[in-house]
Amino acid sequence: MKNLIKAEWFKLTKSSVFKVLLVINLTVAVLLMCSLTQADMARTGYRAFRLGIAYLFYHTNIGLIYTAVFICEDFSNKSFGTSLLSGCSRKKIFFAKVIIYLAGMVLLFSVFVCSAVISSSFLNGFGMALNIETCKNILFFTFCGILGCISMSSIMILISTIIKSKIPTIIVIYLFIH
Repeated sequence: MKNLIKAEWFKLTKSSVFKVLLVINLTVAVLLMCSLTQADMARTGYRAFRLGIAYLFYHTNIGLIYTAVFICEDFSNKSFGTSLLSGCSRKKIFFAKVIIYLAGMVLLFSVFVCSAVISSSFLNGFGMALNIETCKNILFFTFCGILGCISMSSIMILISTIIKSKIPTIIVIYLFIH
């Protein structure tokens, strides 16, 4: 199982689409936080943190592309079937793919949130005293955000393994979630 996870992680890190999605997340978050005018309320780092977690529509769209590339591409390239020839069971191969898929989704989610917080904190400060209550609040919202990301991802995994094609998967997930 460990070797399957390593192989999936290698495929993820070598994927050019995943790297492009990371750069898009970074760029969109920084542009979103820097594009406020003076008439708007100052967006502090803490407010950007909460906004970054609650930006579900954007995370869903990035997740659609990531799902189509990471899961559906294996079905269309027949690499999932080729993996079965190595002697591992379907369950092990699928769980290794799901573990790395969820890790990639959390990574995409956290890059957006972290870049939004850092850019807003540089511009307007963090906006909260860093005490125990603030740390509890940050941990709670982080937990809720990751839980939401994983639940959204599990729906995407279910639909993509049923459909097994990129464009229909994107359309069905988009219609289902929105």
